[in-house]
Amino acid sequence: LTRAAFREAARSKGDKWSLYDYVTWCAVWLLYLVEFADWNSQAKIGKGIVNVVGAQNTGGTDTMSYHTGRAAGTDGQTAVQYRHIENPWGNILEFIDGINFNGGTTYVCADPTKYADDIETGYIVIAYKLVGSGVGFSIKSVDLLPDAPYAFIPSANIFGKNKYIPDCCVRGTTEGWRTLLVGGHSSHNDDAGLFCLYTSQATSFSASTAGARLMFHP
Repeated sequence: LTRAAFREAARSKGDKWSLYDYVTWCAVWLLYLVEFADWNSQAKIGKGIVNVVGAQNTGGTDTMSYHTGRAAGTDGQTAVQYRHIENPWGNILEFIDGINFNGGTTYVCADPTKYADDIETGYIVIAYKLVGSGVGFSIKSVDLLPDAPYAFIPSANIFGKNKYIPDCCVRGTTEGWRTLLVGGHSSHNDDAGLFCLYTSQATSFSASTAGARLMFHP
């Protein structure tokens, strides 16, 4: 499904439901940084399902006795969990709602009722262009944004892994509206992690390597 199709399916459950969104994703990475004081989520918790063929069934961490860690087995082929969130990276790329890109310009919204594709109405504009590259690069810096102080938007990158923030930011090279996917999928190996961003896909994108997480607003 596309992000829009996932969004409509979530909304069909009622007003308190949406897709996993950008504001919440940022809250999770901030919580992780406070807890671990480290940018390398794959090293701290586990690589995740990033070295197998095809997506695996959910439930791989159901038998874990603690809310953070990885399932037994070969690292890179087993599910991970962070604070009861299974596979926040690895297995499939996840669509994130409440954020749009157009030509590198970033638009962010914190109101789930206004989430939509290919639009800036109801969104705030981030003051600088998203920097991006491809797999094999690491994120070098993230700027503090006065209009969205919670936001995680890479502002510089560097070639090579395990430098600065060891995750990648993959940006499309052409103009046009883009969506956000995070985490990395089942064959991304080291090009996965809590801070991996993929903004190279148009909003029409759908694939077996991409899915969505349902979220409840209490």
